[in-house]
Amino acid sequence: MKAGEIVDVGTTAELVKQIEGKVWNCTIPASKLPECEMRLHIINQRGEDHNQVSIRYLSEHSEIDGSVTTEPRLEDLYLWLFPQTDLEKEDR
Repeated sequence: MKAGEIVDVGTTAELVKQIEGKVWNCTIPASKLPECEMRLHIINQRGEDHNQVSIRYLSEHSEIDGSVTTEPRLEDLYLWLFPQTDLEKEDR
């Protein structure tokens, strides 16, 4: 549901299929993280060895060289359908 309306119905697999090819993983230098946070829809980040950070982000296409698509999850679909800006509007 979004704004009181049903967005879609189906099994988890059917629903998640909507964002296949839109969930990306890559590893970046930790120093680049603030810049990436400003321009990407990062949904997960994890510190790695050698001052690197692994990020998972949502986008129609690759935004960072070396990014690879990854299997979408239900949480990814939720974040795709309800971006943070939508949630902030609902809090007002």
